Amino acid sequence: GGNPLQLTSGVGGDNPDFSIDGKWVLYSSWVDGKGVVLRVSVDGGEPQKLTDYLATEPKYSPDGKYFACFIPIDGTQNFNRLAIVSAEGGSPLKTFNLPNSLNVGRGPVWTPDGKGITYMDSRGEKTNMWVQPIDGGKPKQITNFDQPVIARREYSRDGKQIAIVRGELTSNAVLITGFR
Repeated sequence: GGNPLQLTSGVGGDNPDFSIDGKWVLYSSWVDGKGVVLRVSVDGGEPQKLTDYLATEPKYSPDGKYFACFIPIDGTQNFNRLAIVSAEGGSPLKTFNLPNSLNVGRGPVWTPDGKGITYMDSRGEKTNMWVQPIDGGKPKQITNFDQPVIARREYSRDGKQIAIVRGELTSNAVLITGFR
């Protein structure tokens, strides 16, 4: 459109997600030196801090009543716990320990029925998608790829298919000499 509206300011506004009713944008940001989850009205205004604890990669549930995010093991910077939090914020209602090989930067994604939350597990040279049932059941591996990268994933509207962006990482070291 022709009237862009800046909704956030500060450091690290990242990982936006619209509320189901379209009135809020949920996101992670740095406040007072700590990564937290905030929300701001789509009309602008002062953001509301939803977590007082370290949290990142928020994603609304399909019914809009909750959001999932990653939080660290207490007293560490190791973000390998999945938290379910009320959409209004506060302490986690449920938490699940995830493997140390969790790919935090890929964020949690709810299953369309709201009964599970997917995450990316990067074990060794492989990245695969897993689902954690919110009823506390054992996590289940969904994909079995031999390649190291799953960049993003999204469920189809009917929940019967998953689109996955995959690839390979290529890195080079280059030594440049003889320049002035």
